[in-house]
Amino acid sequence: MNLYDNRPMSVVTNVVLKTSVEDKGRIVRLNKVFRPRKEFVSCDDGSLPCGWYAGGKFLECEIYPGLFNGLVLEELIEAIRKVDWDDPYGVQLFIQAQEEDRLKEVELGLLAGAGTRDDVAIRGCSRTPHISLSNRPDQRRAIARRWSSASR
Repeated sequence: MNLYDNRPMSVVTNVVLKTSVEDKGRIVRLNKVFRPRKEFVSCDDGSLPCGWYAGGKFLECEIYPGLFNGLVLEELIEAIRKVDWDDPYGVQLFIQAQEEDRLKEVELGLLAGAGTRDDVAIRGCSRTPHISLSNRPDQRRAIARRWSSASR
């Protein structure tokens, strides 16, 4: 008999939440809404060594890794949606379930009303409102507003 036969099996999910630097303060709200056992902490948190990650530069976004046992993904998505993000285009969620080999991006639905990449493609625009259009969040917000008003 295996010593672990009577233990409830854990179901672990790896999570990577990415936001814009401008939304760094919003993670406090997410932690209050979602209430994980351990809060999301940025890879650039002051409690960690400065620039501890690979490469010789500093991150130009906020990355919040997590590892959850028994994660109810819908609850995390709903909590993310409840946060008033300054730059919703910059918010991305990636998960890797136990026994999987790759991270998958999860659609968060934060861009409703701001025009999505698919909306833009359908309207025949050659460029889409994506982070690559500009590194400045005020420009990305202006782009989102232009596409949103064009779709009305």
